[in-house]
Amino acid sequence: MKFAFKLALALNWSSVEDGLNNISSKEFAYWEVYNTLDPFGEDREDYRAGIVASTVLNASRTNKKDKVWKPEEFIPKFGKEQKVNKQTVEQQLKIVEMLNIGLNGNDLRGK
Repeated sequence: MKFAFKLALALNWSSVEDGLNNISSKEFAYWEVYNTLDPFGEDREDYRAGIVASTVLNASRTNKKDKVWKPEEFIPKFGKEQKVNKQTVEQQLKIVEMLNIGLNGNDLRGK
């Protein structure tokens, strides 16, 4: 059902019901397959943003032991997919430090 709404947005249908009434189940299946091969819509956009975020953090790693970030870690999960990992203050601080280095910022804590 979720894919029907995604397709409605992509094809600019006035409503999901109207769109589904004007498309065969065969064509709907083709669209689903196409989406697995070449995702479109918000899923693709979220993945692109994840690539940028992981690249920035990975480029600012200062130690080989620092975490290697994956784009998937920055993609929001909704509904039943949603999993919340609570970060410690130390983990949050490490992320900020890495971003600061990656963006050529100044650490003013010691001043």
